[in-house]
Amino acid sequence: MEEAKSAVLVLRLFSELAGYARSTNRPGWIDESGLRRVGDAWKDLAEEPCPFIRRADGGGYYCEIFRKENGHLAGNYVDGSKLGGRRSGLIRGEANRQREAEQQALTLSERVFKGFEGNPLNQREKEGALILIRRLDSILGLAGRPNDGVTEEIMTRAGTVVRGYEPNVIAQICDWILRHREDPDIPKDTVAALANFDRFARQLPG
Repeated sequence: MEEAKSAVLVLRLFSELAGYARSTNRPGWIDESGLRRVGDAWKDLAEEPCPFIRRADGGGYYCEIFRKENGHLAGNYVDGSKLGGRRSGLIRGEANRQREAEQQALTLSERVFKGFEGNPLNQREKEGALILIRRLDSILGLAGRPNDGVTEEIMTRAGTVVRGYEPNVIAQICDWILRHREDPDIPKDTVAALANFDRFARQLPG
C-alpha cells in the first residue's frame, strides 16, 4: 500500500514538472502554485513532505532527479550534436567579439568604469571584460549589446571576473554555463550570470 502511495505521488510530481518543462524550458523547475498542487496531494497521502524538491536560486523550486532524466522535455531542448554546434559557433565568433570589444572599449563613457575608481582597469582588462560580456550574451541567447547596454554594474562585475580568473579558467566556466544553460539554477541574463561566476567556478572538476 505504501509503495502504491509513493508511486502515485511521484507520478503526480513528475506530471506537474513535465508541464512546467514544456512551458518554461526549465526542466526540473516548478513555481509556488505548481508545488502547492503537488503538496496538497502529497499531504493527502503521506505524512512526510516531498523529499525531491529544494529551493532554486532565483526563486521557485527544483527537482534534480527530474532534470537529469528529462531534459528532453524542454521546449527548447538541444541534443548533443546541436550543443557541439553551438560550442563551435561560440569559438568561431570569438575573433569578432575581440574586434568589437576593442572598438567598443574606445567609445564607452568613463562612467561605466566608476566601479574601479582608485584602481582603474587597463585597456586589456577593459577589452577582456567586454569580450566576456559578449560571450555570455551569446551563450544565453541574448541579442547584441550596444554601448547603452554596457552599464556600470555589468562592467564592474565583468571586470572583477577578468581580474579574478585566468583567461583559460574563464573559458572553462563559460563552457560549463553553455552545457548547463537550461538548468533552473542558471540565470537567464548576463548580469546575474556574472554575479554567480564564483558559484559556477566551484562546479568545475578538481
